[in-house]
Amino acid sequence: MNTTTATPTIESLQEEKKQLISQLIGNRATPEGDKILESIRAIEVKIKAMQRKQLLTNVNREQAQKRELAALVYSAEQPLADITNADGTFHATKVKKYPILAQLAANHYGRATWRDERLTTIKAGREEFTMYHAKSEYNQPTQYTRPETFEDFLSLNGIAAQDITEQQYNELTEAAEANNKKLEEAIEAHSREQKRLNLYFYSTLGLFEQSRAGHVYKFEASK
Repeated sequence: MNTTTATPTIESLQEEKKQLISQLIGNRATPEGDKILESIRAIEVKIKAMQRKQLLTNVNREQAQKRELAALVYSAEQPLADITNADGTFHATKVKKYPILAQLAANHYGRATWRDERLTTIKAGREEFTMYHAKSEYNQPTQYTRPETFEDFLSLNGIAAQDITEQQYNELTEAAEANNKKLEEAIEAHSREQKRLNLYFYSTLGLFEQSRAGHVYKFEASK
């Protein structure tokens, strides 16, 4: 007899949770109801963990695809003259002198922006890559610096240099939650002190003015 137990999926766990919720309706405020509620919460933890793992897998797959394309773009030639058409596509004849750019044009619908005597951006498929660090100063020509390493190029374009492990993601999530808690505690302390000083009252007298203290964001793991 085959006693192998099928590995639960998010869908099967959600269905199990749905059935437990139906059982809970008729067993509220009973010992049996407490057990059912405990089971529901345990399933919710499993579902959340599986969803986060699936999300991480999808993100890593997407970033790996972008890295592969970025490697090709990073190695592309930098022409000394404009080889683009008015719409940014590469000139069919001129691009033949540059094998990698020609490959991008043929296989990835490559386009580019020609500015200040260089290709400042290269588009491949739906991705657009910035080719230089650009530094602008008032009344001065823009200074362009080529990323010295592929890792620098990835950073410039907001692409992960390698897969993010589940452990790294969990550690980052915990650190973000701890940081959010510090922020909440600081805001609460600030609010209490404002009330103690009765600052709102004094502001109505014209002795104080309210102002927005910058922009603060909380980051939480995606659901």
